[in-house]
Amino acid sequence: MTNSKLEKRSWQRLYRGGMAVLIGMLSGCMNSYPVTEKEMDLFWQGNGDVMVRSTPHPLEIDGRTIPTQGIMRFEPDREAAEASIDRAIESLKAGTDRLDFSVSPAHSRMLADILADARIALENLHRISRASTPADRRLWNRNLAEALVHIETVIRLVFAETSSTEGEAAGAAPGKAAGPLLQMITTYLDEDTRGELLGELTGEQRQELRNVLSQILLRGGFEVSGKKLPADTLADTVRLMKKTRDLNELKELLAETLLQAHQAAAPLEEATQLAKAFRGLTRWAPRLLEGLEVLMRQWPKIEWVEYEIRTLEEQPIFTAVVHVADREEVELARFSSAQPRLSFRGSTRVTFLLRQPSTEETVVSFEPLSEDGGVQVRFEGIVYGLTRLLAFPLEDGVLDEIRVYIHDPAQGDELRHVTLLMRNPSDRKDPRRLMVFQDTRRKEWQREAFGLEKRLVWESQDFHYLKPHRRYSFSRTKECE
Repeated sequence: MTNSKLEKRSWQRLYRGGMAVLIGMLSGCMNSYPVTEKEMDLFWQGNGDVMVRSTPHPLEIDGRTIPTQGIMRFEPDREAAEASIDRAIESLKAGTDRLDFSVSPAHSRMLADILADARIALENLHRISRASTPADRRLWNRNLAEALVHIETVIRLVFAETSSTEGEAAGAAPGKAAGPLLQMITTYLDEDTRGELLGELTGEQRQELRNVLSQILLRGGFEVSGKKLPADTLADTVRLMKKTRDLNELKELLAETLLQAHQAAAPLEEATQLAKAFRGLTRWAPRLLEGLEVLMRQWPKIEWVEYEIRTLEEQPIFTAVVHVADREEVELARFSSAQPRLSFRGSTRVTFLLRQPSTEETVVSFEPLSEDGGVQVRFEGIVYGLTRLLAFPLEDGVLDEIRVYIHDPAQGDELRHVTLLMRNPSDRKDPRRLMVFQDTRRKEWQREAFGLEKRLVWESQDFHYLKPHRRYSFSRTKECE
């Protein structure tokens, strides 16, 4: 099954669950309960002021400073942007703790395409990490080879090794704007694994992006398959990537090389923390890259983005201040057909925390930094219109926080829990609003003619919408054949 089909099936699952909830609401199955002020205080708990509680995260590798903060500015003139990127790359080589560069519309389009390729590569790895049947595992080497081909596409665009658009000479490569950004992303990923992901690379190897990105895929791919990455596999892989121009041929060569390396690799004695972290990474990192991709496709509406990696309770966090141009609005990525419309205005700080220490949730916070700043939430469309009319008083507002908890064990119930903390500024007494959606699925192993298959046997969806003094709830449970 292709990645696009998997992606479509995933969103269809969320859509069907969301639509089932909404249809239940409209058919009169919504229950309403009183909420006390104390209960509202308990339910509506944000992550607080992360910038006050966190600290800067300086980073050095082999005595060389790795930048963990920077600013990207909109520059309509391509040549001026090109010059600023060249200066940023030189400062990156020299060692700096902060990058400052500009991105033109041409650069942003190419950067969005590069982020899309990187996202697809990680989605391929997620398929590897979720392999449950013998057929899935036999495709391990081809999935990993396809992921590496997507990374090679990224490298060639970043470093002008191929022409990206018809009539454009190699060497112009607006894709090189991705270099500093990919450096920041890979630094964040390595820090999240406490340096294990790239720990085997020398300082010289870390300076070549092809080595860094290939190591991330190879180390993670072998770990989740229960094998140690052989010492010479990275060098063999990079050598093939450099000398093989045709990408289809490269995929076949890599698949054969990886199959041989996997057969010769020593098994891991036990499941590692890196394998666990990598499974989580391949689940959330594609969504982070998709969010960045959507922003880059709207780059002319943005004046600048300032980003930084910080530390909160020994956890790396990623923060970005997005400053949208006057009278413009930038939409956030849509991860579900039932998702309300989310859009930036003014100046807003976004904070991404992979694991909240006390709850194990992934938390994305939005803090308005200007009078017109913040993320607007609009419940648009016929279904939400009918919900307002027939079920309960759903209100547009400002989004403060998204909290996501995913429990996806090898055995037991799968749980996906999403909480939206919102405010309705027009309510001067108590603007707090809360929306919770939870999807629970139970799967059991069943013997088939040629192996074992996981089958869905039970599922439930729960929806809650809270405003001061009132909670609206709906639950649906279904036994599956």
